Amino acid sequence: MATPLARLGRGGAVVRLAEQVSAEAAVALARGGSRLEVPIRISGRPLAGLAWPVSFEQPADLVLEGPAPSGPGPDLAVAVERLDPGHLLYSVIGAGRTLQAIVERIDAGSFRVVSRGGRGAAGAPGS
Repeated sequence: MATPLARLGRGGAVVRLAEQVSAEAAVALARGGSRLEVPIRISGRPLAGLAWPVSFEQPADLVLEGPAPSGPGPDLAVAVERLDPGHLLYSVIGAGRTLQAIVERIDAGSFRVVSRGGRGAAGAPGS
């Protein structure tokens, strides 16, 4: 499947990759088999294609914090979906928003989803 994340440049001699990728595009890429594919066409007819596997940088831990000072952290609903043998999709709902992270299976042991209590109230100034 061709991707909007890469295309052949003028003359077809250069592959141009997207410099920034939205979270939605990254999830779609991972759901599609984590392969970046660029078709090569001559006169509009498919001739060949370039394809290579994609790996994802380990994301920062997903940390959702409670809004009230010293209050409890938000309740979280966490779903983990196996996209293919090498990738997991974490979907986290909490604190009024939904976050997603694509994690390489090899990194899953060090990736965390955290519900953290609100920061403590500011103390009184000293004398």
